[in-house]
Amino acid sequence: MFNGQIENGFYSLISDKTKNFKGREWLFSEIKSWLADPNCLRYFLITGKAGTGKSAISARLWQISEGTETDEDLERTQRIVT
Repeated sequence: MFNGQIENGFYSLISDKTKNFKGREWLFSEIKSWLADPNCLRYFLITGKAGTGKSAISARLWQISEGTETDEDLERTQRIVT
């Protein structure tokens, strides 16, 4: 039961963070380029001041990786990388 509560809270947090999500195309373009380059470092650091959307971006990336949201450019890159 406890694990279910954590899971529900996680999905609720993801939903809250991505509510009305828009913009940031430039960042997703950078992530796409990073994923496509096999010579890049294997980490991508997102920094910014409080309230600038770091958590929302992370939540959206999680949704894309889980297939609950789509980003055509990132999906094409993922197919190339894997």
